Amino acid sequence: MAGGVSLASCCCYIVVMAVSMVLQASLGSCARGVVELDTLTFDKELSAHSHLIVKFDTSMASGAAVDAYNSFARLAAKQPEIMVASVGVSPHREKENEELANRFSITANDFPRILLFGHSQSTTVVPLSGNVTVENLVAFVRRHSDLYIAFPGCLEEFDQLAARTFHVASSNANTFQLDAKKLASKLTNEDEIASANVYIEIFGLITSRGPRFPSNEVNRVKKSFATELSEGKRKALQLKLNILQSFIRPAVDQNPHGRDEL
Repeated sequence: MAGGVSLASCCCYIVVMAVSMVLQASLGSCARGVVELDTLTFDKELSAHSHLIVKFDTSMASGAAVDAYNSFARLAAKQPEIMVASVGVSPHREKENEELANRFSITANDFPRILLFGHSQSTTVVPLSGNVTVENLVAFVRRHSDLYIAFPGCLEEFDQLAARTFHVASSNANTFQLDAKKLASKLTNEDEIASANVYIEIFGLITSRGPRFPSNEVNRVKKSFATELSEGKRKALQLKLNILQSFIRPAVDQNPHGRDEL
């Protein structure tokens, strides 16, 4: 009798664990900040937001691209004019959201496919080209909309100055450094002042070391994270890395046609 009860308990435990795993997988398919859409809710959300960015992917997708998209969603959560969403597509018997994918000519070979929808854009639907990284996603939205999404610690006016270095000789970075110092003089928040000082330092180093300094410095800083660092040093390097991204011409901005191609 005791053995029978033990066997029944064991079977019950296995069933509960299996159900739990299925539920966790289902919940894990949509991260915080990402709204899961389907054929019934897609158009409703599209009409409710001035901008909507959507990732079409397999229903249980995982990997670097998914992680990058989820990280981007956390950054975009501070921007009220854009909704970050995903559509899980299953090619199996239930054909989940396949009709929605077909509507935008998306096949399984395209996954993950990311589209930006914007009512105010001349091109209503714009696809992301290139790798799915946080940096490319931020640059993609900035380029194809009037929205600003910042990495932690970045300041919008300073980012605008940094972007101007893409199109001028490195010697002119000295002028931008002076502009940055003027902006910094108006700040009162200690965290913002600390960020401003990083921008000012980078402008100066572009002047002395040339336009490749930001990308070279990004590589150096990333390698530093593999070494033993104090919490304060790690935090300072992360801030510098975030700000350096604003000085690097994004891959999605190098398309000579001025937009990402379908």
